[in-house]
Amino acid sequence: MALGGIAAPRAMAAGVVDVTTELMAQSMFVLIGLELAAPAIQRDPHLGPYLGWLRIAALLFAGGIAIFAYLQLVGSRLAERVLGARSLGGRTALFRDAIHRLYNQRGRVALSFWLHLAGWCASGVWLWLVFRVLGAPIAVSSALAIQSLLEALRSATVFVPAAIGVQEAGYAALVPLFGLPVETGVAVSVLRRARDIAVGIPALLAWQWIEARRIRHRMAQERRPN
Repeated sequence: MALGGIAAPRAMAAGVVDVTTELMAQSMFVLIGLELAAPAIQRDPHLGPYLGWLRIAALLFAGGIAIFAYLQLVGSRLAERVLGARSLGGRTALFRDAIHRLYNQRGRVALSFWLHLAGWCASGVWLWLVFRVLGAPIAVSSALAIQSLLEALRSATVFVPAAIGVQEAGYAALVPLFGLPVETGVAVSVLRRARDIAVGIPALLAWQWIEARRIRHRMAQERRPN
């Protein structure tokens, strides 16, 4: 955003608010998916006794995101008092003002939340389509449940780079709850890795191309005589 001409404090504030609304939407997606998966979890002798604890954990996650948003508003004021208005070239105050200005636009914050929630739900629809392609059709609600629980597991193990192993084990453990074999869950995980690579590599190459253009442009300007 900064490269696109947006002031750095506003770009940083927009990124923080966007991540916050995405986490809010994810917490809602997890709660919805947990309720959709509740009948299947109750039937499982291993997970059934822990359904109540899973609900409590999902609610705590949602509450933690709300606290995170509140701390952004309170903490920005505290940071300005501690660091001083002139710290970081006066950007502390600019960042605080940008955060408050964005959160005051409640309609846009709500729209961001709903767009992110639609994106999370779309990932469940993608999973439903993958199951159909693999010849193992399931209900859309089941696909949403599997995807939401998988995303909750990925969030809980965020310290694992790229969720290596976590994603594979998650799909393998969740798919049998809905009457499908473990092998189908592993196949879905492989397809998701392929999707991530197909999207991620072009994005990284485009980023490197943009950075290379910026460097060449800056070097060309430095070579020009004054």
